[in-house]
Amino acid sequence: MRKISLPATNTVSIPISLDGSTEADGNGEVYLGAIGADEISMLGTARENGMHIIWSTICLEKKLEDTIADFFFGKTNFPTSRRNVFLNEVLQSSSFQLSFKKTLIGKVVKETEVLKGKESSKLQGCLKKIMIWRNAFAHGILKFDTKDGVLLSYFSGGHQKIILNEDFWGEVESVFEECTEYVDKIDSAL
Repeated sequence: MRKISLPATNTVSIPISLDGSTEADGNGEVYLGAIGADEISMLGTARENGMHIIWSTICLEKKLEDTIADFFFGKTNFPTSRRNVFLNEVLQSSSFQLSFKKTLIGKVVKETEVLKGKESSKLQGCLKKIMIWRNAFAHGILKFDTKDGVLLSYFSGGHQKIILNEDFWGEVESVFEECTEYVDKIDSAL
C-alpha cells in the first residue's frame, strides 16, 4: 500500500512590532524572522499529529458506542438484530453526535456508579478537550509564527489559538490515555 499525498497549504505569519520598537539595520531592513526546512517540517509534523487526533477520536467514539450498546443490551459474542439496529441506525447515525455520546456515557456512569469520586467529571473533562482538539484540527488553520512557532487557529465561541509545543502534545497523549482507561473501566464493569 502506498502513502497518498494530497494538496495542503500552510500559513506563515510574521509578527511585526507596531510600537516602533523594531529597529532597521544599516541597510534599512527590519528582521521579521525566517522560515526554512525545519519550520516546514514542524508544520508537517503538526498536520500528521492532527490527523492522529482525528483518527484517535473516531476510535474513542467507537469505544463509547460499544460501551453504550453493552449498557443497554448487555455484552454478547453474538449480536442481536436489535443491538445491530441500535448501533448502526442510532449510535452511528450522523444525528447522534459525539457531544451527545459524551452526555449519554455520563448518564451510564451515574446509573452504574462505576467511576468513583471525581473520575466521572475527569472523564467528561477529557472528552470535552478531545472534542475541542478534534474540531480545531478538522476546521482550523495551521500556522507557523516566527515568534510562537506552530499554531492552530480555530473558532469556538470566538477566535482561539493553541501553541503546538511539547507541553501541548504531552497533554494530548495524557488526556487520550486517561480517557481510554476510563471508558475501558466502564465497559469492563458492565
